[in-house]
Amino acid sequence: LHSRRSEGSKGDVAIDQLEFLDCALPQPTPGEACPAGMFECHHRGCVSQLQVCDASDDCGDGKDEERCDFY
Repeated sequence: LHSRRSEGSKGDVAIDQLEFLDCALPQPTPGEACPAGMFECHHRGCVSQLQVCDASDDCGDGKDEERCDFY
């Protein structure tokens, strides 16, 4: 992380060389559903039920945000 203070009260921050590791959603065991407390996405990944209808596409395919009219 690198930052440089400019004149006044505002400053700049630059972030470079980010590396994302193990970012894939957990997959259910073939032939089984997602574990209890998890929601199954269209592409068979699993996200927490707490991430359903939270205004963020956690599945990456939009399924967790499809039927949110009742929330």
